[in-house]
Amino acid sequence: MINAAADLRKIALIIILLRAGLGINKEDLKRNGSTALKMSCVPGLIEGFFITFAAIKLLDFSFIEGGILGFIIAAVSPAVVVPSMLKLIKNNIGTKKGIPTLILAGASIDDVFAITIFSAFLGLYSGAHINIGIQLLNILVSIILGIISGTIIGFILVKIFKKYHIQDTKKF
Repeated sequence: MINAAADLRKIALIIILLRAGLGINKEDLKRNGSTALKMSCVPGLIEGFFITFAAIKLLDFSFIEGGILGFIIAAVSPAVVVPSMLKLIKNNIGTKKGIPTLILAGASIDDVFAITIFSAFLGLYSGAHINIGIQLLNILVSIILGIISGTIIGFILVKIFKKYHIQDTKKF
């Protein structure tokens, strides 16, 4: 069962991000994109590091153990936010100003940051001879490759959906 935990975590992340991505309005995202980026990075990092330092001071954890705890908790936050924002969109609450879309985009990016930093802390914890500079470089490379592969897959899906007109793409 412990071997399946990593796969289950990835599947849960994919489902959450897919639900968030399908609920995002493109026009609202264009209007509020820079704000969504600010809302994702800053609060996610503050949340993760606050929990990290609280775990160090209150629970007597090491920095790496606190980082694992801090960023796994930070990664769970979008799992709570995404269904609520989808409900607001469905009930047409706050959609004129694009607030649910803004929060969905921010939560999605926040989740990617939290999972990436969590993975770096986990790598530091499991290996005794891991270079921190290499781990930080891995975070940057992971984010850049994620953006590139997501863009490529997005363009492919747009071409497929233009060729095959599917009425209900959210369910698909």
